[in-house]
Amino acid sequence: SEKTIRWEDFLGDAPKHKFDPVHFFRWRNYQAYGTGVAGDLFVHLFSGLHAVTESFGPNRIYATGGLRYWKDGRDAADVMLGLFDYPATAQHPAFNAQMRINFVDGSGGSSRLRLVGSEGIIDIGWNDLIVKRRKMGTAPGYGGWDSYGTFTEKEQKAYKKMV
Repeated sequence: SEKTIRWEDFLGDAPKHKFDPVHFFRWRNYQAYGTGVAGDLFVHLFSGLHAVTESFGPNRIYATGGLRYWKDGRDAADVMLGLFDYPATAQHPAFNAQMRINFVDGSGGSSRLRLVGSEGIIDIGWNDLIVKRRKMGTAPGYGGWDSYGTFTEKEQKAYKKMV
């Protein structure tokens, strides 16, 4: 209630206006009080990623999204996709990460950290860890995710002679 909340302290440097319990309890819906859901929640995924990789963070970030569904006065994105480029360091090779927020689909949210490497995949959830060993072929390689295996053996041999 207005009696138990120090509203002026909450507002800080944000534009001044009368007490609004929606703004107080749903502060991440408004850019005046922070960086939206992604700015509030991505940090937890980054913390795990950086702990595992010993990374200091990305050197480039691309983001897109917007207010696609909720028309209730909020001004922070309800859908967002972020792409993050990490440079090679002594601790890890160069890699990319992607994170998304979707407050439209009604799924209640979930988060996993999936690391895909040359030896397989590690899926890290809140209460579980799944390791899938699947060695990737050497580049350019044949098979795996490309269409090479959809051709006949004769066509595959002819292709290998060409390259």
